[in-house]
This record gives sequence, C-alpha cells and structure tokens, in this order.
Amino acid sequence: MPEKPIPRSSRTSSSALSRLVLRMFPPQARYTPLSQKLISFWALLFITLSSVLAAESPAIRTNSNLALVQDIYKAGMDLVQRGLLDEAIQTFERGLNREPTHLVLLNAIGATYSLKGNKEEAQRHFLRALELDPQFEPARKNLAIAYFDSGQYDLAIPEFEHLSEKPEGKPVAFLFLGMIAENRRQYQKAIEYLEQSGNLAFQYPRALLSFAQSLYKSGQPEKSQLVLERLQATSNVSASDWLQAGVFYARLGEYQKALEVLNKVKQKDSQLPALDSPQTYVLDRLGRSKEGLKILQGLTDRDPDARTLNLLAHVAERAGEIDLSIQAFRKAAKLEPAREENYLDYSTLCMNHKNFPLALEIVEVGLGNLPRSYRLLVQKGAILAELGKLDQAHETLRSAMELEADHREALLSLARIQAHAGEFDDVVETIAAGVEKYPDDFYMHYYCGFVLLERTKRQGMEGEMLERAQRVLERAIHLNPTFAGSYLLLGKIYLDKDPKVAAGHLETCLRLDPNNASAKYQLGRLYLKMGKHKEGESLLSQVKGQRSQQAEEDKKPRIGLVRE
Repeated sequence: MPEKPIPRSSRTSSSALSRLVLRMFPPQARYTPLSQKLISFWALLFITLSSVLAAESPAIRTNSNLALVQDIYKAGMDLVQRGLLDEAIQTFERGLNREPTHLVLLNAIGATYSLKGNKEEAQRHFLRALELDPQFEPARKNLAIAYFDSGQYDLAIPEFEHLSEKPEGKPVAFLFLGMIAENRRQYQKAIEYLEQSGNLAFQYPRALLSFAQSLYKSGQPEKSQLVLERLQATSNVSASDWLQAGVFYARLGEYQKALEVLNKVKQKDSQLPALDSPQTYVLDRLGRSKEGLKILQGLTDRDPDARTLNLLAHVAERAGEIDLSIQAFRKAAKLEPAREENYLDYSTLCMNHKNFPLALEIVEVGLGNLPRSYRLLVQKGAILAELGKLDQAHETLRSAMELEADHREALLSLARIQAHAGEFDDVVETIAAGVEKYPDDFYMHYYCGFVLLERTKRQGMEGEMLERAQRVLERAIHLNPTFAGSYLLLGKIYLDKDPKVAAGHLETCLRLDPNNASAKYQLGRLYLKMGKHKEGESLLSQVKGQRSQQAEEDKKPRIGLVRE
C-alpha cells in the first residue's frame, strides 16, 4: 500500500514545529534595522575620518574661524565618546551657529542623531553637507547607512553604488549592498557583494549572518555552516545575534550545536522573550520533548497567545500528551478564531490519530470563519479523500485552485488522490506537470521521486524510472539540503548499485531525522551486508517491535514540510 501525502496545511508535529519556529524568525527580519552596534561603529569612524578628509574642502579652507570650530568639534566628539549625545548635539549646534556651512560639523551632528535613532534629523544634516560639497564622502557614507538603517533601500543603493566607485569606499559599500541583496532574497548577488567586502563581512555579526543565509539559500549549506562558525571569533555578538545563529543551526539540522548556542543566549539574556520557542523546538528534535514541554507550559501560563499555544500543542503531541495537545489547540482557536493555523494544525492532529470525522468538523468550523481560506479547502479535500469521498475531494480541490494562482498544494493533493486510486500513469503526469510549473519547489521534486519509485514497484520500467527518480531527488536535495525524506528515497535507489553511497544518504537522513524508522531499518540491513554487524544490529533493535513491512515503508509524505 503506497503511503499517501496530505496537503501542505496537513503536517506532522515535527514539521509544524519547524514551520512555527521559522515563521517566528523569518530570515529577512534579522537584518532590518541593522544592529545598533554596527551603526554606532561606522558613525563614530566617519566622524573621526571627517576631520581629516574635510581639511581640503574649500568650504573649510576659507573659514577664518577654523581653529575655534575645530575646538568645538573636538569637545562634541568627546561628549559622543562618553555617551552624552544630547550635550554633543548642543555643542555641534553652537559651532553651526557660527559656521552653518561647516561640513565636519554637519556630518558630526548628523552621525550623532543617527546614534540617537533620529533618522530624519540625521539625513537632513547629511544631505545639507552633500549639497555644499557632493564630494564629501564621510557624509555620503553616513547618509547611505542612515537610509539602510531606516529600511529605505531604494535610496541607500545609489549612495552605496556611488561609494563603490572609489577604491577606499568599496569594502563598506559592498558590505551593505550585500546585506540589502540578502534582504531582498537576491542571494547570489548578496554572496558576490559580501565576498568583495573582504574581511568586513566577518567582523560584524549581522553581516556574517546575512552571508551565511545567502550561502544556505544558494544551495551551499557546508559553506554556510563554515561562515556561521566564524561568529565564535566575532566581537560584540549580542544575545539576539546568538539567538538567530541558534535558529540557523537548527535549520541546518545541527540540533546539538543549536542547543549549545541557545544556552549561550540564555547566559547572556535569560529574559529574551523570543528564546523559549526555538529552545523548545531544538529540544524536541533532540528527543527531549518533555523538557521542551515544561518550558512552553511555563511560557503559556505567564503569557498565553495563539502561536505559542499552537507550538505547545505540537510538542505535547510528540511527547504523547494528547489531551494537553487538544486543550492547547482549543485555547488557541478561542484566542484567535480568525487564524487559520489553529484549525489546520488541530485537524492535522486528528488526522494523525485517524479521527477523520472530527478533523472534517474542525475544518468546517474554520471555513465558517474563513470561507475563502485556500489552505483550509486543501485540508478539507485531503480529509474527504481519507474518508473515501473522492468526488467531493476533487470538487473541493478545484474550488481551492480557483482561489490561488500558486496552487501547488492542491495539485499535490490531487496527485495523492490519483495515487490512492492506483492511477499511476495519471499521477506521474500530474506531478511531472507540477515539477515543470514549480521548478524551485523542493517538495514537488521530492514527491515526484516518491511517485516514480512507487510506479517502479508496481509497473516495472525500473531503469528509466529509477534514473528519473534519482535526478529529481538530487534536485530536491539541492533546493533543500535539510529535508530528510529526500535522502531516504535516494538511499533506497542506491541500495543495490552502490551500497556506500546508499549508506551515506541514509546516515544523512538519520542525522536530520534521528527517529526515522524506515532509515534505521534500511541502514541496519545495509550495515549487516557490509559486515558492520554491531552497528546494523543496534539500528535494527531500535525498530524492533514494528512490523518489517511498516518499517520498510517511507514516512507518509507531508506536503508542507519546512517549505521555508
């Protein structure tokens, strides 16, 4: 019996945990605005440089009060370095009252306003300096950074591009252009810029995290992890930076490393509000769900909200606390009745426990509040298919497709229904069309590989089908190197033709998903054939008690597994 995927809205608990945590920490949110420490460093550096660079400016060279203004500048700078920003601004203003066109003072007061977070006043003074002298580079650098810090990337880009035309401005310009490109998900461009920034990308936590993210999204997880390791040698890493690094390690499947980093966050700032959820997720992935459950129960007791209750429900399910899971889902739905995840995840819990009538009832309640919810309709189609109501399932999925131009989940559900009906020629055609329509969707490629392997088992054509399955699974891994299911299927393909390669893929699968019974079973048998009897027997003993047929089958494919 082939295993049947359910739609993106239907997830296993672990995938929902991953989805929840990644949704709490969207990659682009880490870099806007830029770390205040980074802004502070550059602002102070440019203030200092301006006193030298501006010395040749005509606006200053003809200034008869130059010595007096320079004394005012030095006094203001001393106040800045002591953290007395308001007093520094007053000092610089006294100088500007005497010499309103003094470039150094205009730049200095603008930079000081940047340190205070007053972006409008900062930009006004930088623009005034550039109006007087367009070649005054310190003000241009600070203006570009001020635009960057306020999220005005369209204004920041031309300023940084102008700076990059001069050798001395290239490293700084490329550093910020790289972070902007990463924020806009232009990952390859971000890599090129950050590489051209030289060593600067490794000196500042936010830039380093941006570099790691770009490499990861470009299908280079090994390089991404190497870059991330450089954070250990970087100064001024805040608790928030370490938190993002911990989440990143979890995304890479390095759960033990993630836990170590998150423990470091706890030492730096144990009250950081965003720490509990990723810490719980990592503990859960390490098989320590009970510990994570205690953390989340304390959090929801103190400050209950729908998202955290949803996460609690998933961890409780994995810990075997089904009653607690149900209670948490119900509370989440009452707190936010217009939040579709509450109904999606609650109904998925029921589906996981084969209570399809209750799952359908929950989805219907959700559609009563959200009648045009694409994902709830896809979920309903999946449930109807499980109940054997295939015609109604088809009709529901067609309705869902009309709501969204990007309807890959509904397409995958349609393929599932075809597979359930044994229509393997149709399902191969459907999923092949999906791969063509969504060439960058890792799960579409993964499920295509799954379908091709199923067809091989049932209808033959082994050579052609296996080669095709191998190609799409390799592409799935390139698109998402942390999804365990792709390695499992690829390992099965290599079992006979290259046992060492098969073992490598199965080992990777277990590293990413330590509880994958199918991978343990396949790798255990393979180890015995390879003469590794101790290792093989250990793995097989872990799946003892499960029927061999069940252990050999793939985990049921779930359409929404960690799409992020």
